[in-house]
Amino acid sequence: MATVVGVLDRDLWSGNTDNIVIADPATRSLTWIPRGLWCPSLNQRVNRAFALGAVEGLIETLRERGFPCDHGLVLRRSATERAAIPISVEVPVEKKLDYWYPLHPTRPIHGPRKPVSFRPPSEHLSGARVHEWLGARIAIDLPSMEGLASDWQRVRRQQILLQILLAQHFDFGSAIADKDLIRISGGEALRELASIDASWRMQTFEDTLPETIGKKMVLVKWPKQLDASPGSPQLAVVVLAVGTPLKAVDAVRSLLAQVPPVEVVVMNSGSGMVELLARHGFEAPVIERAEKLTAGAARNAGIRATRAPYVAFLAADCRATRGWAKERIAAHRAGTTAVGSAMANENLHNPFAWASHLAAWSDRTPGTCSYDRRVFEAYGIFREDLPISEENAFNRRLPKSQRPKRNARIRTVRSHPTRFWPLIASQFRLGVHDACVEQECWRPPLSCGFAAWRSRTGHALGASRQVKRQYRTYVRLARPLIPIAVLAYCLGARYWQLNAQSRRRT
Repeated sequence: MATVVGVLDRDLWSGNTDNIVIADPATRSLTWIPRGLWCPSLNQRVNRAFALGAVEGLIETLRERGFPCDHGLVLRRSATERAAIPISVEVPVEKKLDYWYPLHPTRPIHGPRKPVSFRPPSEHLSGARVHEWLGARIAIDLPSMEGLASDWQRVRRQQILLQILLAQHFDFGSAIADKDLIRISGGEALRELASIDASWRMQTFEDTLPETIGKKMVLVKWPKQLDASPGSPQLAVVVLAVGTPLKAVDAVRSLLAQVPPVEVVVMNSGSGMVELLARHGFEAPVIERAEKLTAGAARNAGIRATRAPYVAFLAADCRATRGWAKERIAAHRAGTTAVGSAMANENLHNPFAWASHLAAWSDRTPGTCSYDRRVFEAYGIFREDLPISEENAFNRRLPKSQRPKRNARIRTVRSHPTRFWPLIASQFRLGVHDACVEQECWRPPLSCGFAAWRSRTGHALGASRQVKRQYRTYVRLARPLIPIAVLAYCLGARYWQLNAQSRRRT
């Protein structure tokens, strides 16, 4: 038995039910349902269910979406405004919050509006400030396309205030005193709601993805996660190899040593990988292709060949450090869609390798990434026509809130050139590929002039000062090489741009 409570955003029965909470006495929990949740049977968001089908329609719609409800109570806006009049409380504020709010609470947010702010460590709420705290949802620092994302912040603020009011034994009876301002399925709803107290758990249904349907920005439920038998790996890792490199043995070895165990598949453009691993005492599933696959095509084949709910990728010249899998799984289980890593230099006693590492990786750049498998169903797979940077292209496709960020607890070790000319050649090729991808995917040409060289060099030199003391001798030797390596990168980018211009003229 559970009861849904809805609050209309207007003092009209035809308004949207923008606040929807399910009270479940069996689990002693209150679950907020996002107003933008898409309901295919209605071809509308869930906040239109009451206007189209009354209380019974709201209950039935939630059942169809997987939220069992037996009773319902919906209040018009004036009922909640009446209940809010005596509120006067202090609420904690962890960080500064800035929102847009309509000049009048019932006017559209995209009309005349004003900024409202809440500042740490706490705010006193009474009168209009109560409504601003409960209703503000468009964060000033978020693009308009992410308006739904700021709903999570609004819900969290509602939970904070309700928790305080319950702890103070606030009387909510005035909200239902006028029977003309409420719609209720029956007396059982009130009996269930009367049992709510400060010990109840408050949660939000966040298992959703943003999507645009019929020009409406909505939230859709994640596709059902793949069933996994008890004890089966939660993380699949696709090793990307070309030409059966010996380094792939170290990559596979580092993955087989992970705790908990992971599902490993090696994607190899070439032949002989099974024999190579067997000679070193390892056995892992291998998929080999005679033709050379792009990295995107190899990634996609690896996704199709694995079953674990989370999928990571590791180049054959990289190694996973201790805790690499455990930290990724923990981050995904906590709700993170995409998890990045920190990158570490394998050749710690070689200045050329340090120059390559510092020029290529910043302390803010997410390294090798892992993804919740459901993200591929929502946003597609990797592009197979790009020579490199297919991961960056995919990450740009994700909403900003779901893009991977560098996780310093997850470290991926990568090998780098250990001589001068291989260093220059690798940086030149990187510049060529980045310029190609930047133009192909996002159109503005990659900046590769003096300002870009100076910025990239300065950041690499700054990062060199953060290296551990025992390696600073080699890093000092690497510093004069960094400007040259970055110059090779910029020349490679410019070379590709000039060739592209020549091709367009012809």
